[in-house]
Amino acid sequence: MSACTGVVDYLGGDIWFSKSHNAAHPIVKLWNRKDFMATNELVNFARAVDILEKKDKKWLKRTMEIVAGKNLNNVKGAIFEILALSVFSDDQCKVIPAAEGNPGIDGTIVFHSGVKLNLSIKNYGISNAEKNFQNFMGEVYEYFWKEAEKRKIFTVELVLEMKKYLDGDRDKSETQTSHTVLMC
Repeated sequence: MSACTGVVDYLGGDIWFSKSHNAAHPIVKLWNRKDFMATNELVNFARAVDILEKKDKKWLKRTMEIVAGKNLNNVKGAIFEILALSVFSDDQCKVIPAAEGNPGIDGTIVFHSGVKLNLSIKNYGISNAEKNFQNFMGEVYEYFWKEAEKRKIFTVELVLEMKKYLDGDRDKSETQTSHTVLMC
């Protein structure tokens, strides 16, 4: 259980776990649960942290700062990276977490034969941009639903495409499509 203590220390100690604004954090939620699965998940995460601490303490510190952050998407992605990289760590190969500022590559596996395999680890949760897009589409859907009801239109096919959308403070020029059939 000393590995669990390491996780607590990286996240800011007992005080971090007790702060009310951290209550929705996935690790705090696990910490507060008392069932076997939660304990098992915490031990697995602590083991992963322990493995990667031995490989690259600087990388782990940087990544655990993201884990302790408030952006839930980034938190989940960092947790997933730690778990995934630790899974590849065994006696058959060496895992090297990617250096900072290396977009698209999260780590490299080096096999005994000298073969290197770059890893790009993805957590297919919903991105902030997708969340914003879905929220906007929900508002558009509600508007068209009400208009269709007012006009006694019973079936409408609505296909919307956004060429630009706002992601944080930046405009993105990626095309996203929402296809909805409204049945009133």
